[in-house]
Amino acid sequence: NGTDLEGFKNLARIPGNAIPVSINSVNSGQSGINGDGLSCNFSSEGIFQFEDNNLPTDQFYTRVQFDGLTKVLSAKTKVSPCQVYTLVLAISDVGDRLFDSGVFLEKGSMVSGEYSTFVSSSPNGLSDTVTTCHAGKLMFKRCPNINEKWTIYFIQEGNAIPNVDYKRRLPNGLLVNFPDSMVLESGLIADSIMIEGVGTQYQTKSVVFKYLDLQTPYINGQPNFTGNKTSIQVRPFANKAVSEISGCWFDSAKVTFKGPNVSHIKYRWLGLVNEAEDSITELPISCRNCQTPKIAVDTNNKSYVVKIENEQNGCFRFDTVLVTGKSFVLPQFEIIGDTLKLHNTRSGYQYSWLVNGILALSGSYQITFNPEDQISLEVNSPNGCFKTIWKESISSSVSENKFPSFQISLFPNPAEENIKLEVKEEGNHFYKITSFNGQLILSGFFSESKILSLTKLKPGLYSVAVINDRGESKFSRFSKI
Repeated sequence: NGTDLEGFKNLARIPGNAIPVSINSVNSGQSGINGDGLSCNFSSEGIFQFEDNNLPTDQFYTRVQFDGLTKVLSAKTKVSPCQVYTLVLAISDVGDRLFDSGVFLEKGSMVSGEYSTFVSSSPNGLSDTVTTCHAGKLMFKRCPNINEKWTIYFIQEGNAIPNVDYKRRLPNGLLVNFPDSMVLESGLIADSIMIEGVGTQYQTKSVVFKYLDLQTPYINGQPNFTGNKTSIQVRPFANKAVSEISGCWFDSAKVTFKGPNVSHIKYRWLGLVNEAEDSITELPISCRNCQTPKIAVDTNNKSYVVKIENEQNGCFRFDTVLVTGKSFVLPQFEIIGDTLKLHNTRSGYQYSWLVNGILALSGSYQITFNPEDQISLEVNSPNGCFKTIWKESISSSVSENKFPSFQISLFPNPAEENIKLEVKEEGNHFYKITSFNGQLILSGFFSESKILSLTKLKPGLYSVAVINDRGESKFSRFSKI
């Protein structure tokens, strides 16, 4: 009896049956000289647990005088760690004293859980998964009245490879190889091993710690398992940016992540790969401190760096996202009277004219219209890019019988702190500023005008390139003083 038990509980019962163990319940199924069927509780369970011991060929014939034995039986009950319980061993005759009876206990078998093990990790929204910057603790705990030194050995199984998929993090932050044992020094009640996921991939793997017997961890060189084990999931990153995103030229592409949206992780988009953060004053990106910004796409593929930091412990790592552009070139327009013509068309593109919202012509490079009509052109490229162009935006930038052109202006020039970049046409435009030796300084998108800060630029001569959504380019220069 003891904590959580009401009174005394008989643990000596036939496995799979509520009948207590006795000579009348565990036997050969045949009545003896002084017995009959009425005095014996014959059952299949009881017969199965009986072993004869009256012939020289029987296993214990030469060691034990008893003519019959039970098989090895286990008595178990639920207990609470570190609480006191009373175990009573009792044996008695049923109705006579002619035959001997006995109880044999296996050495070292009267145990409860010698220690408890579990995984503890900081609240990270990842359940039982540990990752870089989200380490977990493999905890070991024993009763406080144990003062001797223990060495707890364990075998690591699962598809996670030690020191490849996970390592041990020391209190000073260093990552070292994972051990195969845990030492609880004399007087120490509990201790832990910090485990952290490592690597560069995102795949989640599992590891199972299977514990060996304290007294005899190995028998004949083979692990002597206790049956206790702890399971945990590991992966390098709590969440990871998709390594490559794509969008159409002069459009934008949105960054996506694998994994949960963890509230205590903050993000900082630093700029292009191999480009120092302090050299970036502006990025073609919708937000620099969010997880999934939209990044402008231009004609060159670019890799952007993001810093991912766990606000709870200050641990951080870097990740990269490659932004690739899908070729998309818009046509040039010419207005002749009431006819609108296309130039610079591309093979494989689909050009569809809509009049007042209704498809009028498909595959044609010109259309005749009335002044009151609402005209739009839908452009589809073979790679899936799409754009709708309205007549109003075309008319504002196209003079009759002339191909569109645009000019850029920079004011003031020379400039000290700010400079205004202006384009004499509607639509999206991409700009980039480079130094005299060709290093990219600033880039981004704008419509008709933009004020650019020059405070982080060194004095010198700089080049400006502007590309419109038809793929046309204009160049200029300015001096920073």
